[in-house]
Amino acid sequence: MRVESGTIGNPGLEEKIRALTEEGGMPYEQAVMLAALARLNICSEEGKTLLQGLSKGRLRLPDEPASRWLAEIASWLYGPAGPKVQVTKRRKSMHADNV
Repeated sequence: MRVESGTIGNPGLEEKIRALTEEGGMPYEQAVMLAALARLNICSEEGKTLLQGLSKGRLRLPDEPASRWLAEIASWLYGPAGPKVQVTKRRKSMHADNV
């Protein structure tokens, strides 16, 4: 999708979107959503988690229903060239009390 320069009324938002699409290889629509999320004054825990994964370049989540859902959303938002998303299972402890 081609975006003409100057079509967005907020230069800061335009700069963030451009960085996500050109430098990060993110699809335009997803870049708009993440750039807008980053600008919110109040953000849900899920939103904060998505933004942390974006800044770290990877997102690791526990293998739980809510986390699996968030992983699906993150994978779509980040796109194939973006941060890697991983759902990890807890390892069973080999401690004597748990055997």
